[in-house]
Amino acid sequence: MALADKIRTQHIDNIMQTLAAKPHRKRIVNLNDIGSIGLIVQRLNATPDIANESDKDRITISQFNTMLKKRGILLRIIEHPASQEMTDKFGLPRPDYLLSFTKYHYDMLIDATTDDGLFGPYVTLSTSSNLRVGYINNVTGDKPYSQIYDLLIIGKEPLDLATYLPNILHYITQIRK
Repeated sequence: MALADKIRTQHIDNIMQTLAAKPHRKRIVNLNDIGSIGLIVQRLNATPDIANESDKDRITISQFNTMLKKRGILLRIIEHPASQEMTDKFGLPRPDYLLSFTKYHYDMLIDATTDDGLFGPYVTLSTSSNLRVGYINNVTGDKPYSQIYDLLIIGKEPLDLATYLPNILHYITQIRK
């Protein structure tokens, strides 16, 4: 590993440790008591080879949003930056890109990123929320910084939004006061 890579890795680890050290008040509540949800997703801009999957995810998110609106729950979404211009020299999202999402407090924050990159965990730690939800594919390996999530869904398949989002809501509706 080159010296520049070691410095980059150490810098990112320091940033993540600093963010993880911030106070976080965990609070799990029933779906009826949730007023806002933040959703972190991969890029939904389709490329020719994944157009069908991207369209399916867009439809799933639209249906999820419609269902939440009927319950009076606000959904805000942030996508992985589409270009390198939205990231800093360490590969982390620029603060001006994150601000429109991170300036709010969420009752529940769902990380639905499917890669093993830093975007999902970084945004999760940068955002104020009561409940942090993440997904890990038990077959392909560990998600970086999986210990930051209050509720970690462990699956045997790659993350599928059409299954993942309704399952989270199902779990949250099972919570009793």
